Amino acid sequence: MTTHRTWLIDVKDLRLVSIRCGQCQTRVVVDVASEKAGARAGTGQIMPLECPSCRTAFDSAVKYLNRWQEVYAALKGIAGVQIEVQLPELG
Repeated sequence: MTTHRTWLIDVKDLRLVSIRCGQCQTRVVVDVASEKAGARAGTGQIMPLECPSCRTAFDSAVKYLNRWQEVYAALKGIAGVQIEVQLPELG
């Protein structure tokens, strides 16, 4: 039997998204609540395509994090909207 730890997180508390460069370990943090939120001119994209330190391209799946800004904006004002996260207990 596997035991899981469950966390309930309010959507409004998930406003910071971070990614770490696999090459140089630089961490990029984006505030999805900000209108500017690192948006590249006219693209509507909040996540960078490459590491700002070493210019290594991020995995192509990073583009899907751009959608989190839309989800966050739509759900943050609804009282009681939570995300449930279950993590297996270690040990």
